[in-house]
Amino acid sequence: MLTRRIIACLDVDAGRVVKGTKFLNLRDAGDPSELARAHAESGADEIVLLDISATHEKRAILIDTVKRAARDLFIPFTVGGGVRTLEDAAFTEGCSQIGAFLRIALPLVAPGLVASTLFCVMFSWNDFLYPAFLTTASTKPLSGLGCGSQTPTVMKPGSPNISLGR
Repeated sequence: MLTRRIIACLDVDAGRVVKGTKFLNLRDAGDPSELARAHAESGADEIVLLDISATHEKRAILIDTVKRAARDLFIPFTVGGGVRTLEDAAFTEGCSQIGAFLRIALPLVAPGLVASTLFCVMFSWNDFLYPAFLTTASTKPLSGLGCGSQTPTVMKPGSPNISLGR
């Protein structure tokens, strides 16, 4: 069965809740944390905090305003405006710089780190370890060991090893 939900949207500008018509003629309406708590106590099912000037001014959301509002709420709380990257979203949720690096940046670069590590191991293997393994694996020396540093021999037509199909 569908139920009606009450979702209070608080428009924030410069750290204060504002009221207006179509984002014009804005007037101060109070502190976001106090108004969010008042809406929650009066029966709102969810609070939306919308920083209406953050995207237009190309700045990050006011994290301290979000933290103060979220500290007193025990209902779903949504934040919008000024959140452009995964890091911004993580900081909005209360993540630290190290936590954002470990949970966001590191998993994104992990495939590149693994591939570069494998290439380093492969080059070491091909340049030193593989020839060393082949030359020390048996008791008698191998003749004709090709490690990639030999010059190729060019064979001329008419040589007994080349068949031209005639």
